[in-house]
Amino acid sequence: MNKILRSYITLFVSIDNLKKEEVNFKTFLWMVLSALLITFCTNFFLLLFLKCDNESGSASSDISTVYLIFSTIMLAPVYEEITFRSLIKDNVGRIEWSLFFAGSFLYILPIIMFFKGWQQSLDLVYLLGASLLLFVCIYMTARFILSYFSFDNIFSFKKLWIVHLSSILFALAHIFNHTLTMNNILLILIQNYFIGMFFCFTRIKFGLISSILLQASLNLIVTIPKIFL
Repeated sequence: MNKILRSYITLFVSIDNLKKEEVNFKTFLWMVLSALLITFCTNFFLLLFLKCDNESGSASSDISTVYLIFSTIMLAPVYEEITFRSLIKDNVGRIEWSLFFAGSFLYILPIIMFFKGWQQSLDLVYLLGASLLLFVCIYMTARFILSYFSFDNIFSFKKLWIVHLSSILFALAHIFNHTLTMNNILLILIQNYFIGMFFCFTRIKFGLISSILLQASLNLIVTIPKIFL
C-alpha cells in the first residue's frame, strides 16, 4: 500500500514517473484498501478542520435495489471511466474527445431530472434507452464537429492538466448523489476530487479495465449497507 500511495501522491505534480504495470489480485486488493483509506482520511481531516457535518447520504434512498445494483456497480464504473478517463492516454484523437464530450454532456440529463423530480416517474428501461440514444447522438455530433479541427494546436493539452480537469469534473458530476447542505458541499467536492485522482492514477499505471474494476469494487462496498440496512 505504501508504494501505491507514494506513486499516487506524485501524480498531483508530475505524471512522468508513473510507469504502466501489470496488476495482480494482491496489488488490486491494496488499491481498494488505498482508495478506502483516501476516502477515510479526506473525511476525517475535512470534518476536523472545516467543522462540517458529513451529511452525504444518498439523495434517492427509496430507489429500487435492482436499479441501485445495476447503476452503481455495473453501469456507472464503465460509463464514468470511459467518460472521465478517456483522455488520459497517449495519442488522444477524435474518438477519445468525442467520448469525453458525449459522456460529460450526458450528465445534464440526471441533473435536470434531479431538479424536476422525474427520477421515479420514468421506467428504468425507458430511461436507459433514452440515455444510450442521447449518448450516441452526442458522440456522432462531436465526431462530426471535431473533424474540422486540428488537434496539433487546439487540443494539445498537457496530460497532467487533463488528469486534474478529469478529477474536478468527476467530483462535480457526483455532487447530486448526496444530500447537499452548506456544511458538506465542500467536503463532497474535495473527497470526490481525491478519489477521481486515484482513479486517474489507476488508469495510467494499471489500465482502463483496472480502473473500471476498482470503481465497481468501491461502489459495491458502499452499496451493500444501503441494500441490507
